[in-house]
Amino acid sequence: MAALAHLAHSACISFDARRFFGKVDTPEVYVKFGKADQYDERQVGAIWGTAWKGGSMTAAFQNDYHSALNGQDRDLCTGDLRSRGGGDFRSTQCAPGNIIIAGTSYAIPAGGITRANAGQLLAGTSNKCDNLKYADLIPRQERNSCIFTFNQELGGGISLYADGFPTRREYELKQTMLASNLTVPSTNPFYVRPVGAPAGSSETVAYSFVNDLAQNVSRGYSTSAQTTVGADKTVGGTWKAGVLYTYGKNNDLATTRAGLNTAAINAAPASTNPMTALNVFGAGPNNPDTLAAISNQLAISPGETIFRNYQLKADGALMDLPGGKLRTAIGYEGQRISSEGGQTTGPATNPVTGSIKLNRTINSVYGELLVPTVGSGNAMPGIQKLDLDLAIRRDDYSDVGATSNPKVGINWVPSKGLTLRSSYGTSFRAPGLTQIRGFANGGRGWPVRAKLFRPDH
Repeated sequence: MAALAHLAHSACISFDARRFFGKVDTPEVYVKFGKADQYDERQVGAIWGTAWKGGSMTAAFQNDYHSALNGQDRDLCTGDLRSRGGGDFRSTQCAPGNIIIAGTSYAIPAGGITRANAGQLLAGTSNKCDNLKYADLIPRQERNSCIFTFNQELGGGISLYADGFPTRREYELKQTMLASNLTVPSTNPFYVRPVGAPAGSSETVAYSFVNDLAQNVSRGYSTSAQTTVGADKTVGGTWKAGVLYTYGKNNDLATTRAGLNTAAINAAPASTNPMTALNVFGAGPNNPDTLAAISNQLAISPGETIFRNYQLKADGALMDLPGGKLRTAIGYEGQRISSEGGQTTGPATNPVTGSIKLNRTINSVYGELLVPTVGSGNAMPGIQKLDLDLAIRRDDYSDVGATSNPKVGINWVPSKGLTLRSSYGTSFRAPGLTQIRGFANGGRGWPVRAKLFRPDH
Protein backbone atom coordinates (compact mmCIF):
# COMPACT_ATOMS: atom_id res chain seq x y z
CA MET A 1 0.00 0.00 0.00
CA ALA A 2 2.80 2.39 0.81
CA ALA A 3 4.21 2.02 -2.69
CA LEU A 4 0.87 2.90 -4.21
CA ALA A 5 0.09 5.72 -1.82
CA HIS A 6 3.52 7.41 -1.78
CA LEU A 7 2.88 8.23 1.88
CA ALA A 8 4.44 11.58 2.55
CA HIS A 9 3.46 12.70 6.04
CA SER A 10 2.69 10.75 9.21
CA ALA A 11 2.46 11.49 12.90
CA CYS A 12 1.68 9.70 16.14
CA ILE A 13 0.35 11.33 19.28
CA SER A 14 -0.19 9.71 22.68
CA PHE A 15 -0.79 11.04 26.15
CA ASP A 16 -1.36 9.92 29.74
CA ALA A 17 -5.11 10.14 30.33
CA ARG A 18 -4.67 10.33 34.11
CA ARG A 19 -4.01 14.04 33.67
CA PHE A 20 -7.48 14.47 32.17
CA PHE A 21 -9.69 11.81 33.75
CA GLY A 22 -8.41 11.57 37.30
CA LYS A 23 -7.45 8.34 39.04
CA VAL A 24 -7.53 5.45 36.60
CA ASP A 25 -5.02 2.69 35.92
CA THR A 26 -2.69 2.44 32.92
CA PRO A 27 -4.71 4.51 30.43
CA GLU A 28 -3.32 5.40 27.05
CA VAL A 29 -4.77 7.25 24.07
CA TYR A 30 -3.06 7.34 20.70
CA VAL A 31 -3.63 9.00 17.34
CA LYS A 32 -1.81 8.18 14.13
CA PHE A 33 -2.40 9.72 10.74
CA GLY A 34 -0.84 9.78 7.31
CA LYS A 35 -1.42 11.70 4.11
CA ALA A 36 -0.33 11.36 0.51
CA ASP A 37 -1.51 12.70 -2.83
CA GLN A 38 -5.27 11.95 -3.02
CA TYR A 39 -4.94 9.50 -0.10
CA ASP A 40 -5.13 9.71 3.69
CA GLU A 41 -5.35 7.32 6.62
CA ARG A 42 -5.76 7.49 10.37
CA GLN A 43 -5.78 5.32 13.47
CA VAL A 44 -7.31 6.41 16.76
CA GLY A 45 -7.40 4.22 19.83
CA ALA A 46 -7.52 4.00 23.59
CA ILE A 47 -6.69 1.30 26.10
CA TRP A 48 -7.51 1.19 29.78
CA GLY A 49 -6.96 -1.35 32.51
CA THR A 50 -7.43 -1.64 36.22
CA ALA A 51 -6.84 -4.19 38.93
CA TRP A 52 -8.25 -4.84 42.39
CA LYS A 53 -7.84 -7.50 45.00
CA GLY A 54 -8.27 -10.81 43.25
CA GLY A 55 -9.24 -9.39 39.87
CA SER A 56 -8.51 -7.18 36.90
CA MET A 57 -9.96 -5.99 33.65
CA THR A 58 -8.85 -4.23 30.47
CA ALA A 59 -10.75 -2.57 27.64
CA ALA A 60 -9.57 -1.11 24.36
CA PHE A 61 -11.06 0.67 21.35
CA GLN A 62 -9.60 1.36 17.93
CA ASN A 63 -10.81 3.16 14.82
CA ASP A 64 -9.00 2.59 11.54
CA TYR A 65 -9.77 4.49 8.36
CA HIS A 66 -8.19 4.96 4.97
CA SER A 67 -9.58 6.68 1.92
CA ALA A 68 -9.82 5.14 -1.51
CA LEU A 69 -6.97 5.44 -3.97
CA ASN A 70 -8.15 5.62 -7.56
CA GLY A 71 -6.18 4.52 -10.60
CA GLN A 72 -6.49 7.99 -12.13
CA ASP A 73 -4.36 9.33 -9.28
CA ARG A 74 -1.30 7.17 -10.02
CA ASP A 75 0.70 7.25 -13.26
CA LEU A 76 1.81 3.68 -12.72
CA CYS A 77 -1.75 2.48 -13.29
CA THR A 78 -2.00 2.35 -17.06
CA GLY A 79 -2.53 -0.17 -19.79
CA ASP A 80 -0.02 1.57 -22.07
CA LEU A 81 3.35 0.19 -21.00
CA ARG A 82 5.31 1.14 -24.09
CA SER A 83 7.30 3.79 -22.20
CA ARG A 84 8.39 1.05 -19.78
CA GLY A 85 9.40 -1.40 -22.45
CA GLY A 86 6.08 -3.25 -22.57
CA GLY A 87 3.09 -3.34 -24.85
CA ASP A 88 -0.05 -1.27 -25.26
CA PHE A 89 -2.86 -3.09 -23.46
CA ARG A 90 -5.43 -0.31 -23.45
CA SER A 91 -9.02 -1.18 -24.27
CA THR A 92 -10.82 -0.43 -27.53
CA GLN A 93 -14.17 -0.21 -25.70
CA CYS A 94 -14.11 3.58 -25.53
CA ALA A 95 -16.19 6.73 -25.88
CA PRO A 96 -16.13 7.49 -28.74
CA GLY A 97 -15.94 3.83 -29.62
CA ASN A 98 -14.86 1.74 -32.56
CA ILE A 99 -16.90 0.13 -35.33
CA ILE A 100 -15.65 -3.37 -36.14
CA ILE A 101 -16.60 -5.07 -39.39
CA ALA A 102 -14.99 -8.34 -40.56
CA GLY A 103 -12.08 -7.79 -38.20
CA THR A 104 -11.38 -4.22 -39.44
CA SER A 105 -11.65 -1.34 -36.96
CA TYR A 106 -12.99 2.12 -37.75
CA ALA A 107 -12.43 4.73 -35.03
CA ILE A 108 -15.46 6.94 -34.36
CA PRO A 109 -14.19 10.55 -34.34
CA ALA A 110 -14.62 12.93 -31.43
CA GLY A 111 -18.06 14.49 -31.58
CA GLY A 112 -19.60 11.34 -33.02
CA ILE A 113 -20.59 10.14 -36.43
CA THR A 114 -23.76 10.26 -38.56
CA ARG A 115 -24.62 9.09 -42.04
CA ALA A 116 -23.85 12.60 -43.25
CA ASN A 117 -20.19 12.46 -42.27
CA ALA A 118 -19.61 8.70 -42.55
CA GLY A 119 -16.63 9.45 -44.80
CA GLN A 120 -14.63 10.38 -41.69
CA LEU A 121 -14.48 6.71 -40.71
CA LEU A 122 -11.10 5.31 -41.77
CA ALA A 123 -10.32 1.61 -41.99
CA GLY A 124 -7.55 0.36 -39.70
CA THR A 125 -7.96 3.11 -37.09
CA SER A 126 -9.00 2.61 -33.49
CA ASN A 127 -9.61 4.60 -30.35
CA LYS A 128 -7.90 3.31 -27.22
CA CYS A 129 -8.63 4.15 -23.60
CA ASP A 130 -7.56 3.18 -20.10
CA ASN A 131 -10.81 1.90 -18.61
CA LEU A 132 -8.92 0.27 -15.73
CA LYS A 133 -7.69 3.66 -14.53
CA TYR A 134 -11.17 4.49 -13.29
CA ALA A 135 -11.13 1.63 -10.79
CA ASP A 136 -9.96 1.99 -7.20
CA LEU A 137 -6.57 0.50 -6.45
CA ILE A 138 -7.42 0.57 -2.73
CA PRO A 139 -11.04 0.68 -1.48
CA ARG A 140 -12.25 3.16 1.06
CA GLN A 141 -12.48 1.33 4.37
CA GLU A 142 -13.31 2.06 8.00
CA ARG A 143 -13.20 -0.33 10.93
CA ASN A 144 -14.26 0.13 14.56
CA SER A 145 -13.19 -2.49 17.08
CA CYS A 146 -13.40 -3.04 20.83
CA ILE A 147 -11.93 -5.74 23.06
CA PHE A 148 -12.19 -6.52 26.77
CA THR A 149 -10.82 -9.01 29.30
CA PHE A 150 -11.96 -9.74 32.86
CA ASN A 151 -10.91 -12.15 35.62
CA GLN A 152 -11.84 -12.55 39.27
CA GLU A 153 -10.69 -14.88 42.04
CA LEU A 154 -13.65 -15.96 44.18
CA GLY A 155 -11.80 -17.91 46.83
CA GLY A 156 -11.84 -21.61 47.48
CA GLY A 157 -9.74 -22.20 44.37
CA ILE A 158 -12.43 -20.82 42.03
CA SER A 159 -11.71 -18.16 39.42
CA LEU A 160 -13.91 -16.58 36.74
CA TYR A 161 -12.83 -15.01 33.48
CA ALA A 162 -14.35 -13.48 30.39
CA ASP A 163 -13.19 -11.84 27.20
CA GLY A 164 -14.73 -10.70 23.97
CA PHE A 165 -14.84 -8.26 21.12
CA PRO A 166 -17.23 -6.52 18.71
CA THR A 167 -16.01 -5.13 15.40
CA ARG A 168 -17.54 -3.59 12.27
CA ARG A 169 -15.88 -2.98 8.92
CA GLU A 170 -17.36 -1.00 6.02
CA TYR A 171 -15.93 -0.53 2.55
CA GLU A 172 -16.63 1.07 -0.82
CA LEU A 173 -14.87 0.14 -4.05
CA LYS A 174 -15.23 1.84 -7.43
CA GLN A 175 -14.92 -0.70 -10.21
CA THR A 176 -14.01 -0.32 -13.88
CA MET A 177 -16.29 1.69 -16.13
CA LEU A 178 -19.08 -0.26 -17.79
CA ALA A 179 -18.24 -1.20 -21.36
CA SER A 180 -19.26 -3.80 -23.92
CA ASN A 181 -19.05 -4.95 -27.53
CA LEU A 182 -22.52 -4.29 -28.92
CA THR A 183 -24.18 -5.75 -32.01
CA VAL A 184 -25.97 -2.91 -33.81
CA PRO A 185 -28.37 -3.90 -36.65
CA SER A 186 -28.87 -1.68 -39.67
CA THR A 187 -32.44 -1.00 -38.49
CA ASN A 188 -31.07 1.08 -35.60
CA PRO A 189 -32.07 4.70 -36.43
CA PHE A 190 -28.52 5.93 -35.62
CA TYR A 191 -26.77 3.21 -37.63
CA VAL A 192 -23.75 4.33 -39.68
CA ARG A 193 -21.91 2.08 -42.14
CA PRO A 194 -18.34 3.11 -42.98
CA VAL A 195 -17.82 4.05 -46.62
CA GLY A 196 -16.22 1.15 -48.46
CA ALA A 197 -17.00 -1.40 -45.75
CA PRO A 198 -18.46 -4.77 -46.82
CA ALA A 199 -22.25 -4.76 -46.97
CA GLY A 200 -24.05 -6.30 -44.04
CA SER A 201 -27.14 -6.20 -41.86
CA SER A 202 -25.28 -5.41 -38.63
CA GLU A 203 -21.94 -4.34 -37.21
CA THR A 204 -20.12 -4.49 -33.88
CA VAL A 205 -19.36 -1.35 -31.88
CA ALA A 206 -16.83 -1.50 -29.03
CA TYR A 207 -18.21 1.09 -26.63
CA SER A 208 -17.72 2.49 -23.13
CA PHE A 209 -20.58 3.98 -21.10
CA VAL A 210 -18.23 6.35 -19.27
CA ASN A 211 -20.27 9.38 -20.43
CA ASP A 212 -23.66 7.70 -20.07
CA LEU A 213 -23.77 5.74 -16.82
CA ALA A 214 -22.62 6.17 -13.27
CA GLN A 215 -19.56 4.19 -12.27
CA ASN A 216 -20.13 0.70 -10.95
CA VAL A 217 -19.59 0.71 -7.18
CA SER A 218 -19.39 -2.14 -4.68
CA ARG A 219 -20.26 -1.50 -1.05
CA GLY A 220 -20.46 -3.76 1.94
CA TYR A 221 -19.95 -4.34 5.62
CA SER A 222 -19.02 -7.08 8.03
CA THR A 223 -19.91 -7.12 11.72
CA SER A 224 -18.55 -9.65 14.20
CA ALA A 225 -18.93 -10.16 17.93
CA GLN A 226 -17.66 -12.91 20.18
CA THR A 227 -17.72 -13.50 23.94
CA THR A 228 -16.15 -16.22 26.07
CA VAL A 229 -17.00 -16.85 29.73
CA GLY A 230 -15.40 -19.53 31.85
CA ALA A 231 -14.48 -20.75 35.30
CA ASP A 232 -11.56 -22.75 36.74
CA LYS A 233 -11.48 -24.69 39.98
CA THR A 234 -8.41 -26.02 41.81
CA VAL A 235 -9.07 -29.44 43.33
CA GLY A 236 -6.83 -31.06 45.93
CA GLY A 237 -3.96 -28.75 45.21
CA THR A 238 -2.73 -30.76 42.20
CA TRP A 239 -5.75 -30.82 39.89
CA LYS A 240 -7.43 -28.03 38.01
CA ALA A 241 -10.79 -28.30 36.25
CA GLY A 242 -12.41 -25.77 33.99
CA VAL A 243 -15.44 -25.01 31.90
CA LEU A 244 -16.01 -22.35 29.25
CA TYR A 245 -18.58 -21.25 26.71
CA THR A 246 -18.00 -19.13 23.59
CA TYR A 247 -20.64 -17.50 21.43
CA GLY A 248 -19.82 -15.63 18.25
CA LYS A 249 -21.83 -14.13 15.42
CA ASN A 250 -20.87 -12.62 12.07
CA ASN A 251 -23.07 -10.76 9.60
CA ASP A 252 -21.88 -9.44 6.27
CA LEU A 253 -23.38 -7.92 3.16
CA ALA A 254 -21.82 -7.06 -0.19
CA THR A 255 -23.77 -5.14 -2.85
CA THR A 256 -22.93 -4.13 -6.41
CA ARG A 257 -25.27 -1.98 -8.43
CA ALA A 258 -25.34 -0.54 -11.97
CA GLY A 259 -24.16 -3.66 -13.74
CA LEU A 260 -25.17 -4.19 -17.37
CA ASN A 261 -28.49 -5.94 -17.96
CA THR A 262 -27.75 -8.52 -20.67
CA ALA A 263 -31.27 -8.60 -22.08
CA ALA A 264 -31.57 -4.81 -22.18
CA ILE A 265 -28.11 -4.31 -23.66
CA ASN A 266 -29.11 -6.59 -26.53
CA ALA A 267 -32.55 -5.06 -27.01
CA ALA A 268 -31.61 -1.36 -26.90
CA PRO A 269 -29.37 -1.30 -30.02
CA ALA A 270 -32.01 -3.37 -31.87
CA SER A 271 -34.81 -0.89 -31.24
CA THR A 272 -36.10 0.93 -34.33
CA ASN A 273 -37.60 3.79 -32.31
CA PRO A 274 -35.30 6.85 -32.13
CA MET A 275 -36.72 7.62 -28.67
CA THR A 276 -35.69 4.27 -27.19
CA ALA A 277 -32.87 3.00 -29.38
CA LEU A 278 -29.34 3.12 -28.01
CA ASN A 279 -27.04 5.48 -29.87
CA VAL A 280 -23.42 4.29 -29.59
CA PHE A 281 -22.17 6.46 -32.45
CA GLY A 282 -21.62 9.50 -30.23
CA ALA A 283 -23.78 12.07 -32.01
CA GLY A 284 -26.31 13.05 -29.36
CA PRO A 285 -27.41 11.94 -25.87
CA ASN A 286 -29.29 8.74 -25.08
CA ASN A 287 -32.73 8.42 -23.55
CA PRO A 288 -32.34 8.29 -19.72
CA ASP A 289 -34.95 5.52 -19.49
CA THR A 290 -33.01 3.40 -21.98
CA LEU A 291 -29.81 3.91 -19.99
CA ALA A 292 -31.60 3.09 -16.72
CA ALA A 293 -32.90 -0.18 -18.15
CA ILE A 294 -29.40 -1.12 -19.35
CA SER A 295 -27.79 -0.48 -15.94
CA ASN A 296 -30.34 -1.86 -13.50
CA GLN A 297 -28.40 -5.03 -12.68
CA LEU A 298 -27.50 -5.76 -9.09
CA ALA A 299 -25.74 -8.40 -7.05
CA ILE A 300 -26.40 -8.71 -3.32
CA SER A 301 -24.59 -11.28 -1.20
CA PRO A 302 -25.69 -11.51 2.45
CA GLY A 303 -24.33 -13.92 5.02
CA GLU A 304 -24.69 -14.86 8.67
CA THR A 305 -22.61 -17.29 10.72
CA ILE A 306 -23.14 -18.29 14.35
CA PHE A 307 -20.46 -20.13 16.31
CA ARG A 308 -20.88 -21.86 19.68
CA ASN A 309 -18.14 -23.64 21.61
CA TYR A 310 -18.34 -25.64 24.85
CA GLN A 311 -15.37 -27.01 26.75
CA LEU A 312 -14.84 -29.17 29.82
CA LYS A 313 -11.27 -29.87 30.84
CA ALA A 314 -9.16 -31.12 33.73
CA ASP A 315 -5.46 -31.64 34.31
CA GLY A 316 -3.30 -32.68 37.20
CA ALA A 317 -0.79 -35.14 38.67
CA LEU A 318 -1.54 -38.86 38.87
CA MET A 319 1.47 -40.18 40.74
CA ASP A 320 5.16 -39.66 41.46
CA LEU A 321 7.77 -41.32 39.26
CA PRO A 322 11.55 -41.31 39.67
CA GLY A 323 11.74 -38.64 36.97
CA GLY A 324 8.97 -36.46 38.41
CA LYS A 325 5.19 -36.32 38.53
CA LEU A 326 3.13 -38.27 36.00
CA ARG A 327 0.62 -35.73 34.71
CA THR A 328 -2.47 -36.00 32.54
CA ALA A 329 -5.00 -33.76 30.84
CA ILE A 330 -8.43 -34.78 29.59
CA GLY A 331 -11.25 -32.84 28.06
CA TYR A 332 -14.33 -32.51 25.90
CA GLU A 333 -15.04 -29.84 23.30
CA GLY A 334 -18.28 -29.26 21.44
CA GLN A 335 -18.77 -26.91 18.51
CA ARG A 336 -21.95 -25.82 16.77
CA ILE A 337 -21.61 -23.84 13.53
CA SER A 338 -24.49 -22.56 11.43
CA SER A 339 -24.14 -20.40 8.34
CA GLU A 340 -26.79 -18.88 6.14
CA GLY A 341 -26.07 -16.99 2.97
CA GLY A 342 -26.77 -16.68 -0.70
CA GLN A 343 -27.01 -14.23 -3.52
CA THR A 344 -29.60 -12.04 -5.18
CA THR A 345 -28.81 -11.19 -8.79
CA GLY A 346 -30.50 -9.84 -11.88
CA PRO A 347 -32.41 -6.69 -12.77
CA ALA A 348 -33.67 -4.70 -9.81
CA THR A 349 -37.23 -5.06 -11.10
CA ASN A 350 -37.12 -8.85 -11.12
CA PRO A 351 -34.13 -10.26 -9.20
CA VAL A 352 -33.51 -13.94 -8.57
CA THR A 353 -32.65 -15.01 -5.04
CA GLY A 354 -30.95 -18.21 -3.99
CA SER A 355 -29.89 -19.01 -0.45
CA ILE A 356 -28.85 -21.94 1.65
CA LYS A 357 -28.40 -22.78 5.31
CA LEU A 358 -25.49 -24.97 6.40
CA ASN A 359 -24.86 -26.54 9.80
CA ARG A 360 -22.07 -28.49 11.43
CA THR A 361 -21.73 -30.11 14.85
CA ILE A 362 -18.38 -31.33 16.15
CA ASN A 363 -17.94 -33.40 19.31
CA SER A 364 -14.35 -33.94 20.41
CA VAL A 365 -12.58 -35.71 23.26
CA TYR A 366 -8.89 -35.65 24.00
CA GLY A 367 -6.36 -36.97 26.43
CA GLU A 368 -2.69 -36.32 27.10
CA LEU A 369 -0.12 -38.03 29.30
CA LEU A 370 3.23 -36.48 30.29
CA VAL A 371 5.64 -39.19 31.46
CA PRO A 372 8.87 -37.86 33.08
CA THR A 373 11.12 -40.91 32.65
CA VAL A 374 14.28 -39.08 33.73
CA GLY A 375 14.43 -36.05 36.00
CA SER A 376 16.44 -34.52 38.82
CA GLY A 377 15.94 -37.65 40.94
CA ASN A 378 17.48 -40.11 38.47
CA ALA A 379 19.53 -37.96 36.06
CA MET A 380 22.58 -39.50 34.44
CA PRO A 381 25.40 -38.28 32.18
CA GLY A 382 23.97 -37.38 28.81
CA ILE A 383 20.38 -37.55 30.05
CA GLN A 384 19.61 -34.80 32.53
CA LYS A 385 15.93 -34.91 31.68
CA LEU A 386 13.75 -37.02 29.39
CA ASP A 387 9.99 -36.56 29.04
CA LEU A 388 7.60 -38.57 26.93
CA ASP A 389 4.43 -36.81 25.78
CA LEU A 390 1.55 -38.99 24.55
CA ALA A 391 -1.70 -37.50 23.28
CA ILE A 392 -4.75 -38.45 21.23
CA ARG A 393 -7.78 -36.54 20.01
CA ARG A 394 -10.97 -37.79 18.39
CA ASP A 395 -13.31 -35.52 16.47
CA ASP A 396 -16.76 -36.56 15.34
CA TYR A 397 -18.22 -34.33 12.60
CA SER A 398 -21.91 -34.34 11.80
CA ASP A 399 -21.25 -34.00 8.06
CA VAL A 400 -17.83 -35.44 7.18
CA GLY A 401 -17.37 -38.38 9.57
CA ALA A 402 -14.99 -39.02 12.46
CA THR A 403 -11.22 -38.95 12.80
CA SER A 404 -8.70 -39.91 15.50
CA ASN A 405 -5.26 -38.31 15.60
CA PRO A 406 -2.39 -39.30 17.90
CA LYS A 407 0.74 -37.38 18.85
CA VAL A 408 4.00 -38.62 20.36
CA GLY A 409 6.65 -36.22 21.60
CA ILE A 410 10.06 -36.50 23.28
CA ASN A 411 11.85 -33.75 25.21
CA TRP A 412 15.50 -34.60 25.92
CA VAL A 413 17.94 -32.48 27.93
CA PRO A 414 21.41 -33.99 27.43
CA SER A 415 23.10 -31.18 29.36
CA LYS A 416 22.09 -28.04 31.19
CA GLY A 417 20.94 -25.30 28.79
CA LEU A 418 20.35 -27.64 25.84
CA THR A 419 16.93 -29.12 25.02
CA LEU A 420 16.18 -31.34 22.05
CA ARG A 421 12.56 -31.87 21.02
CA SER A 422 11.03 -34.29 18.57
CA SER A 423 7.41 -35.11 17.84
CA TYR A 424 5.21 -37.06 15.47
CA GLY A 425 1.51 -36.62 14.97
CA THR A 426 -1.35 -36.57 12.54
CA SER A 427 -4.07 -33.97 12.06
CA PHE A 428 -7.28 -33.51 10.12
CA ARG A 429 -8.75 -30.35 8.69
CA ALA A 430 -12.36 -30.58 7.64
CA PRO A 431 -13.37 -28.70 4.48
CA GLY A 432 -15.25 -25.46 5.07
CA LEU A 433 -19.01 -25.54 4.90
CA THR A 434 -19.10 -23.53 1.69
CA GLN A 435 -16.48 -25.84 0.15
CA ILE A 436 -18.92 -28.70 0.52
CA ARG A 437 -21.90 -26.75 -0.76
CA GLY A 438 -21.66 -23.16 -1.92
CA PHE A 439 -23.97 -20.34 -0.85
CA ALA A 440 -24.88 -19.53 -4.45
CA ASN A 441 -27.08 -22.60 -4.84
CA GLY A 442 -30.14 -23.73 -2.96
CA GLY A 443 -33.71 -22.70 -3.45
CA ARG A 444 -35.00 -21.31 -0.18
CA GLY A 445 -35.60 -17.57 -0.14
CA TRP A 446 -33.35 -15.38 1.99
CA PRO A 447 -35.36 -14.42 5.10
CA VAL A 448 -34.27 -10.76 5.28
CA ARG A 449 -34.68 -9.72 1.64
CA ALA A 450 -36.62 -6.62 2.63
CA LYS A 451 -33.52 -5.21 4.30
CA LEU A 452 -31.28 -5.92 1.33
CA PHE A 453 -32.98 -3.46 -1.00
CA ARG A 454 -32.74 -0.41 1.22
CA PRO A 455 -31.53 2.62 -0.79
CA ASP A 456 -28.57 3.22 1.57
CA HIS A 457 -27.15 -0.14 0.51
